[in-house]
Amino acid sequence: MSTEATIPPSALGDGKQPLFAKEGSDIFIQKSSSSGSDGIRTSVYKHFESNMRVVVCRVPSPIYTLNIYVPTAVTDNKGLPHTLEHLIFCGSKRYPARGYVDLLAAHNFSRGTNAWTANDHTCYTLDAASEDAVANVLPVFLDHVLNPLLHEDQFVTEVYHYDVTGKEQGVVFSEMAA
Repeated sequence: MSTEATIPPSALGDGKQPLFAKEGSDIFIQKSSSSGSDGIRTSVYKHFESNMRVVVCRVPSPIYTLNIYVPTAVTDNKGLPHTLEHLIFCGSKRYPARGYVDLLAAHNFSRGTNAWTANDHTCYTLDAASEDAVANVLPVFLDHVLNPLLHEDQFVTEVYHYDVTGKEQGVVFSEMAA
C-alpha cells in the first residue's frame, strides 16, 4: 500500500508533482542494548517515473550519506558500466550543464558526489552535512543517474581520445591503464 510522503519542496519534480511516494510503514531495526542507541528507522520511497525504490535509513551520524545502487551486470569486459559511471556527471535531461550537480552539492555543505563500479553494480554517492542538504541535491542527482545526456563529445573528452601529440587520453582510459 502506498501513501503520499511528506517531501520537502526541493524534491518536487516540476513544482507540481512529487517525484516519490512513500511505500508502506517505516521499518524499525532494533540495535543491540550495548550500542546505547534506540535503533534505526528505515523508510522506503518509490520514484514515480522509473519505479526505482529509495531506502532511507536514519542512522545517528554527523554526516548524511546517500548511496544509489544501479545494477550493471554485463556479459563482456568492454567497460560500459564504468564508462556510464563517468558520463552520468556530464549533465542530464533537466540539468544539462556539466558540473551542476557537484556545484549544487557544494552549496549544500557536501563533500561532493562520487561513484564506483563493481562487477554487477555501480554505486553513486553523496555525503552532506544535513538531511535537508541531501534532499536538496537528490532530485538533481537522480536526474543525472536516470536521464544522462550521453553526448558523443562527452564520451570523447571523458572516456577516450588522442591528444594533439597522438597520446591516448581520457579519464576512464587513464583509470583503466593505471
